[in-house]
Amino acid sequence: VRDDSENARRNIRAIALFTTTFTFVISLFIWTGFDNSEPGFQFVEKFAWLDSGISYHMGVDGISMLFVILTT
Repeated sequence: VRDDSENARRNIRAIALFTTTFTFVISLFIWTGFDNSEPGFQFVEKFAWLDSGISYHMGVDGISMLFVILTT
């Protein structure tokens, strides 16, 4: 059900502002913990996905760290 009242619009704006601010603060914490002098990936996450050797593997390098900040 769609509600066009001013109260609903204010709530939507507040939730959107909170969400974007929260993700930006998290990305700033990641940025402060990032070490530019260390080569390779940092903040690496690896998860065995299937038993056949397929895994989820993700990390952040220097260029992708800039993209993380820019997208938040």
